[in-house]
Amino acid sequence: MQEKLLVVLMAMSLALSSLSVSAQTPDFKDTKAAADKGEAGEQNNLGVMYANGLGVAKNYVMAVKYYQLAADQGLAEAQLNLGHMYAIGEGVDKDDVMAVKYFQMAADQGFAEAQNNLGIMYHLGLGVAKNDAMAFKYYQLAADKGDAAAQYQLGVMYANGEGVAKNDVMAVKYYQLAADQGNADAQYNLGYMYFMGEGVAKNDAMAVKYYQLAADQGNADAQFNLGFMYANGEGVVKNDMMAVKYYQLAADQGDLEALEKVKLLSK
Repeated sequence: MQEKLLVVLMAMSLALSSLSVSAQTPDFKDTKAAADKGEAGEQNNLGVMYANGLGVAKNYVMAVKYYQLAADQGLAEAQLNLGHMYAIGEGVDKDDVMAVKYFQMAADQGFAEAQNNLGIMYHLGLGVAKNDAMAFKYYQLAADKGDAAAQYQLGVMYANGEGVAKNDVMAVKYYQLAADQGNADAQYNLGYMYFMGEGVAKNDAMAVKYYQLAADQGNADAQFNLGFMYANGEGVVKNDMMAVKYYQLAADQGDLEALEKVKLLSK
């Protein structure tokens, strides 16, 4: 059984002002015309179109250009997106200090995704001195706005006693909030808490429930643990075929221990 919590994930968000990648793509010419007239929202949207190749060939340099124009007008979404480009080095040289600068601008406007990303930068010491108390502050701000990624991160901090006194009950609270929004890492960690009886009464059936939710989203650790639960009949009827199924899914993602479990059960 893997007895560990997932580490903090570098899961930075790309925010849009009025354009959603999943929505119908607006006309490129109309968007560019409005952007070139100085409309900040359309400048950001044009950046999104360039960054994702929507209605135009993908071009990160042009994405950065239009994010910058909108960011300079104070648009929080563009500041977040520009920070994202600096953080990952797309269309511009990777620069964590500049990423922090733009995340801070958007965070100061109350933008939850930027607050979460700023929390990550403080948590990992990227572009700023590592400071768990500041990380906790920004995760809390974003979590209070319902940001699932921040709720998950806050759960990690409570579970590990980083930036706040260790408190498993509070860890469970925030994992639950994020899990209810479909965050796979939170679902995995919540399953772990139920299995270990940390912050909540031990309940193997609930552990299986949350491992299953995370496993269905492709979380390899949850797939491994679900295999363990089936192999040992914990929280579920013992079933070696199901154990092999989930161990194999984890093995397919590179988990060597899961591969050994598959070989052992397949003899």
